[in-house]
Amino acid sequence: MTIPQNVIDQAQQYKTKSDFRYNCNSLFLLAKENKWLDTLFPPIEKEPKSHRFIITKQDCIDLAKNYTTISDLRNNNQRLYNLIHRYKCTGEAFAHMTNLKQKWTIELCQIEANKYTTKKDFKKNSFPAYIAAIKYKWIDTICTHMTPLRKIKPKDI
Repeated sequence: MTIPQNVIDQAQQYKTKSDFRYNCNSLFLLAKENKWLDTLFPPIEKEPKSHRFIITKQDCIDLAKNYTTISDLRNNNQRLYNLIHRYKCTGEAFAHMTNLKQKWTIELCQIEANKYTTKKDFKKNSFPAYIAAIKYKWIDTICTHMTPLRKIKPKDI
């Protein structure tokens, strides 16, 4: 049985079977019932999947050289970051990278705290230094220059 021209004309307006079904459901059902869908929408030949690209330990180390920090690598190439850990080659892969973690001393915290007038600003704008000051109990020492926040008294309300 040949496919009616009106079914062919309608089907040619759509790229996929699902578009044809959504927009012309009655003609789609007719084509499905008569097994015309494969003629109207021939299956697309897919290329066979080739084997996965295998990344070796040395490839990981070489690719890691494109990044300057560990966090940059992790944020931009999670797969490579995971492979480096799987191959247990973090020492070689991360050796050239700069360490962004700051070792906070009381002097460095004081320098950072001097940039702000309130503890709230200090916490908001330099959170790592603020946390170090809290952890090592330097906060009262390094924040003496800051203006205290006004406490609300019940009579002010």
